[in-house]
Amino acid sequence: KKRPIRKLASIKPPQAPLAGVRVVEIGNYTTAPLACRQLGALGAYVVKVEAPGGDLGRSLPPVRDGQGYFFTLGNSDKRSLMVDLRTDSGKAMFRNLLSKSDILVENLKVRSLARLGFSEKEIARINPRLVHCSTTGFGIDSPYSSRAAMDTTIQGMSGIMDLTRSADGVPYKTGISIADLAGGQFGLLAALAALAYRDRTGRGQFVDLSMH
Repeated sequence: KKRPIRKLASIKPPQAPLAGVRVVEIGNYTTAPLACRQLGALGAYVVKVEAPGGDLGRSLPPVRDGQGYFFTLGNSDKRSLMVDLRTDSGKAMFRNLLSKSDILVENLKVRSLARLGFSEKEIARINPRLVHCSTTGFGIDSPYSSRAAMDTTIQGMSGIMDLTRSADGVPYKTGISIADLAGGQFGLLAALAALAYRDRTGRGQFVDLSMH
């Protein structure tokens, strides 16, 4: 007896692991965008919040059609929204996004959001179930917390450059930006772990992640 042939249209694709999870990203360059790129690839609905002028990485060369390859590769599977957090309307829009989201990932300078009215406590008040992952150079409680840091800074201060010297002994950074990349991947891991904890307990988390 012949089996009936199923129509391809009737075969539903498997649901993505993070389908239904809503993510807000606010940051520049690598760490936050990389973490959220991966969340988006896993099926999350990611809204990238950009200040007027956009992510600082948008114009990094090489550029095609006005947009850098670096930015394009790190920001797939996202929706972008311009929000000016210095204005009342921008604050209201951001507050509304947070109230409906599961995860916030940001890599702004320490206390940048707090100075705009969105401290960790205020964000938790807006949405007690929100996972808030903040990635900075040295962490909130570090003696260096007020210092801005890029990949090269972290490679130098962590000792990585001491291990990758030139033939004449001069310390050099690694060929790729490993501190930025590791920061993004640890941000992804922290966000997923905190989300699992939230789903078990009903309580959100604040994650203070130091690249250093």
